[in-house]
Amino acid sequence: GFARRVLETGEPLRDLELRGETPAAPGEVRDWLEQWFPLFDAAGAVVGLNVVVEEVTERRRADTTLAAAVAAERRAREDAEQAAHRLARLQHVAAALSPALSPAEVADVIMREGFEALGAWGGGIVELASDGVTFELLRMGGFPAESEARYARFPADAPLPSGDVYRTGAPVFVEGLDAWVARYGSPPRVAPEGRSLEE
Repeated sequence: GFARRVLETGEPLRDLELRGETPAAPGEVRDWLEQWFPLFDAAGAVVGLNVVVEEVTERRRADTTLAAAVAAERRAREDAEQAAHRLARLQHVAAALSPALSPAEVADVIMREGFEALGAWGGGIVELASDGVTFELLRMGGFPAESEARYARFPADAPLPSGDVYRTGAPVFVEGLDAWVARYGSPPRVAPEGRSLEE
């Protein structure tokens, strides 16, 4: 224990943090800070111990409260910065969309701004054709040319995220190839240029 260590080495032990309960207040956790010092005789031999115990429960609670407040302030600042960034992005998109644009031009703006905002390296935009059962590709970026031909028109009920988004009105997030296969039954048929399907 602490006593034997100090008696054998002659070296003090400082700032030992202890936590526990006392018989006088069972169930109430308290904190203490202990200092153990050796006592020497005239010949320099260790003959005893001097132990100083300071209760620091309230100090530890204050430290915890302060740390939580600092963390909350940091999160609030990060949230505010993200909100400001999103607002600036939305204002930029709104400015880009303000002229009277064709669907293809709108798709260009969405692709350009969306890629930058999301850090994306590939994507596409489709719209529902007049037959109500087919998607038509408006724009695609980051994929080889044959992908555009393959997805120029495809069934709206095909096992793809685009169909899920259209049917549910909710975003779809697929994290990795395994998740894609689990959801859609087979790997995607195309990969962005310079990348494998596992990326």
